[in-house]
Amino acid sequence: MKNTSRRALRYAPATPTKVGWTDIYWVEEKPQWIHVGQRPEHENTNTANHWMMSEPAYGLWYSAVAFLAAYPSQVKLAVNDMSLPMGGLFDIDATWEPSHHEHNRGRAADVRAITGAYAIPSNQAEEFADLCRTYGATSPYTQVEWTRNHIHCQWP
Repeated sequence: MKNTSRRALRYAPATPTKVGWTDIYWVEEKPQWIHVGQRPEHENTNTANHWMMSEPAYGLWYSAVAFLAAYPSQVKLAVNDMSLPMGGLFDIDATWEPSHHEHNRGRAADVRAITGAYAIPSNQAEEFADLCRTYGATSPYTQVEWTRNHIHCQWP
């Protein structure tokens, strides 16, 4: 026997759903650094790419304070990519491939080196990477390319 009764389908109203990490926080500019890295994909602001977990953010801050104490003429550092507000794929090359995958969880930061305003000079880049290690980073390295001169520090 076939059921011929008609039932009205009811749908729940659409509600926005956020997917991502909830322990990533906005890292504001400090006396020790400025934010750089605004891009058209981020509406030419720095609000989308400066988010970190608390412990790595403190590691970056302690590294910056120690470096600037050793080199007071440096004045400030230029801090670029950290993480997106809820983490996830940081699609810096617009390819949806994980070229910037270490920035997906709020544990990594790039600090400008070699060229540009507030860049760490090339002869001091490894010293800053060592300070990142001192303050808990597990994989700091200096990436020197003509498009991406920076020191990448990543915490566990």
